[in-house]
Formats: sequence, C-alpha cells, structure tokens
Amino acid sequence: MIESISLNQTRDMFVFLSQQIITNKDYLNKADQPIGDGDHGYSMERGFDAVIEMLSTECPENIADVFLSVGNKLIFSVGSSAGIIFGTFFRSGSKALINKRVLDSSGMADFLQFALEAIIKRSGAKPGDKSMVDALYSAVIKAREINENDLSITLNSIADAAYTGMENTKSMKANIGRAKNYGDTTIGFLDPGAITTYLILRSMSNFVRNLYV
Repeated sequence: MIESISLNQTRDMFVFLSQQIITNKDYLNKADQPIGDGDHGYSMERGFDAVIEMLSTECPENIADVFLSVGNKLIFSVGSSAGIIFGTFFRSGSKALINKRVLDSSGMADFLQFALEAIIKRSGAKPGDKSMVDALYSAVIKAREINENDLSITLNSIADAAYTGMENTKSMKANIGRAKNYGDTTIGFLDPGAITTYLILRSMSNFVRNLYV
C-alpha cells in the first residue's frame, strides 16, 4: 500500500504525466478538429514541454509549490485559453496543499475540489456544458465518496470517474467556449479538454501504481 508520495516523487509524477500528454498530442489535435481549431494537442505539448524543462532545473520546496509552479508555467507558456484553464487547475488546486509534506488521498481530494471551484468561477462552465469541467466534476464526486488511505486505489478510482465524465461529453452539445459556435454539430464528439483532464488523472494514477513494481 502507498499512503502518500514524497516531494521528489510528486515532481517525478509531473514529469511522467507531462510526457504522457505530449505523447497524446496528435490524438488531442484530432479530437479538437471537429469542434475547435484542431490545435489543442499543440497547445498542451508546448505547455508540458515547458513544465518538463522547469522541473529539470527548479526544486520546489514543498508539495504545493510543485503544483503552483506547474500551473504558472502552463499559463505563461501555452498562450491560449487552454493554458489559462489548465494553469488554473494546478495553480488554484495547489492552495489545498499548502503545508503538506506529502501528497495523500485526502490532499488529492482537496486539490480537485479547489481546482473545480476555481475553474467554474473563471470560465463560467458548469457540468453538462461539454468542457473539462465534466471530467473534473465526476472526479471530485468520486473523491468525496471514497474513503481510502491507499493513494494508488484513490487515484485509480478518480481516473475511472474522470473517464466516465469525459465519455459523457460525447452526447452533449457545447454551451461554452469556441465550440459553442458549432451548435448541434458538437454532439457526438468528445471534448478535448475533458480528454486532457482524464489523461492527467490517469497518468497520476499510473505513476503511483508503477511505484509498486
């Protein structure tokens, strides 16, 4: 059982998840083509490349600083609304981790809650609008429901819930963002931001699970 991960492991987790997002660049671009500009993957690649470079040279002093630094780097390197939203995801969520010496299940649940509230406030998106909020909201609900000390189990359950939220966006009509302009034609396609949210949480889960090996 892994109850928590250390500061260094958290930093390594972000390098791992950044690599996973970059690997899925083409998939994210393809998902963005029917309802956007088709460049979501390029935006995420640019941001997470910058995250990897930052983490190779900087040594955050605590868990919250890792999340905060990642959020700041995404905001200032992506240069689009996606950078602001995912930067807010990590930056605002980091406030739940202040004074945390390790990342555990309760900290992860608090992080997701803080992140969700901040993104809803900044973007105006709500569950059902076909956005990354749909995946994140499902993850938050699951995080509230489970009471598990094993971080690996917690993250796997959260990622599964995010996947369900992501899949649900396929049947939704976009009510926010640039995709809103496409109207009913957005029905039948996954939201790229929801896919990215799922990939982030699944990568976190896979990283912690691999610590068992």
